[in-house]
Amino acid sequence: MDMWQLWCFVVVIYDMGRSVVVVAGVSMACELYDKEANITKVCKLIDLAATKGANMVLLQELFNTGYIVYHVRSHRTFDLAEPIPGPTTDRIAKKAREHGIYIVSPIYEKAGPGLYYNSAPFINPAGEILGVQRKIHVPLTVSLERYYFRPGHEYRVFKTEFGNIGIIICYDRHFPENWRNVVLRGAEVVLVPAAAYYPNWAMELRVMSYQNNVFTVAVNRVGEETLDGKTIKLAGASLIIDPMGDVLAQLKDEEEGVVFSTIDLEEVDRARRRTAFFHMMRPEMYKRLSDPLVS
Repeated sequence: MDMWQLWCFVVVIYDMGRSVVVVAGVSMACELYDKEANITKVCKLIDLAATKGANMVLLQELFNTGYIVYHVRSHRTFDLAEPIPGPTTDRIAKKAREHGIYIVSPIYEKAGPGLYYNSAPFINPAGEILGVQRKIHVPLTVSLERYYFRPGHEYRVFKTEFGNIGIIICYDRHFPENWRNVVLRGAEVVLVPAAAYYPNWAMELRVMSYQNNVFTVAVNRVGEETLDGKTIKLAGASLIIDPMGDVLAQLKDEEEGVVFSTIDLEEVDRARRRTAFFHMMRPEMYKRLSDPLVS
């Protein structure tokens, strides 16, 4: 083998390594209002994910506080919000440095006086916060999220050596426009931190993965949380889906633990060539999507 052949061989091996990544999601029950208990618990699960070879770990929505915004208005809930960076992200950043991994750490963010968001900071292996994705669509349905959170106004896609990563937070997954926005910004993997109880959880995520030809890592919290006599039951069933909508790994309903999968980002391009969805798009036909809704 001459030097040119050797160089080509090394480049091929290097590129193959860059396209393969082990992704993981942490699903657990939380103690309402008990940050220390929740952070201690999640750090042990991050350690477990790292021992399994994870390069990137997704934590669930509002992992450090519990899903505190269900049915009850309480001024003390605002006291749980933190700046980013802040105490919780500092703890998670330490774990990212310890294991040399990426971690998405969704928390209740206080960005300034009266500025509260449902946010997901993206932390790199050096413990640096690369940016923050804030929830775009904040519901006021069976929960009172809109009372506690302002809506975000930006789609972030994070470029890493393991591909381009988009984040869609819980309720945002119901809007196909969110998926298309992050994908058109280059996302190959979409991370979905959630606190959900809908029966169509897996079906909807599989459809969105297929229509956008992306890998999806979706983490849903488990357990019952009761606040002021009102109870919500979270369904779990965290899962990882490939760009053709097939489930690669999934936890059982209400199962705590870590869901893992090794994914090859080359599958994203293969899926997009196979379906040709992006090649066939007609964006000039979708202008009504930006018109204001009228009766």
